[in-house]
Parts: sequence; C-alpha cells; structure tokens
Amino acid sequence: MSEYALLVDGVFQEIRNYPEKPANIPHKRVMWYTVVREAGNTFTGLVGSNWVIRTPDPSSLPPVVPTSITPRQCRLILLQQDLLASVEAMIAQQDEATRITWEFASEFKRDDPLLNQLGVALGLTQQQIDEFFIAAAQIP
Repeated sequence: MSEYALLVDGVFQEIRNYPEKPANIPHKRVMWYTVVREAGNTFTGLVGSNWVIRTPDPSSLPPVVPTSITPRQCRLILLQQDLLASVEAMIAQQDEATRITWEFASEFKRDDPLLNQLGVALGLTQQQIDEFFIAAAQIP
C-alpha cells in the first residue's frame, strides 16, 4: 500500500492509500501523484511526478498509514472507540466465510474489502479509516 496525493484542477485535495497508483483522468483534471516524505526545508507541493512533504523535523511529518494491523490491535482500538459490539453484531450477520476471516485472520490489511465495508457501514470516511489504522498500530 502506498500513499498518493489527489489533485483536482491542480489543487491538492487529500492523500489516500492504495495498493497501486489510481488512474489519472486528464479530461476531468484529476491527477494522482506518489507522496514522498522527507526531511529538509519546509515545503509541500508538486515536484516532478511526486507530491513532496518536506519538513526540518521528520517527527513532525504526518504519520504514514500502516499497510496492516493485527486482529488484536483492530479489536482493541474498536473497543477503545466503543465500536467493537457494533462490528461484532455486523460480523454475526455475514456469511460464514466472512465470520471465519474475522475470527482467524493473522492480519488486517488497509485495503481489505471486509474492513472497508465495515468502515462504510459504520459511516467512516477513508480518512477516518486511515486514522483508525494509525491509532491501532500504536497499540503494542
């Protein structure tokens, strides 16, 4: 999973995570650029084919969204956010393959369709799901 910056009409919109770079739509002026984070003089903007985020203090860079979290981390952050009971109720209503995946997965990937469907069902935006993954990854 990599980070890509979305620019519409040349104006930055947001950063999203995808397994591969989304397709540009030139006639609609929708362009995607690989995000590069680095230390240096403060700068955020387009450099060649990259969206560069540069700061003198690397610890101040926005956190990178993890590509995966453990099921334990996922369940603990759901518990902390009072969402675990809701998610487990949703899982109970799913088919057997989904229930097996939820119970026995060794990791949950950011681009996992099951987690994204759960996020949508909970009313979470892609940004909120990213923040969920960042917070979950902090749990040891």
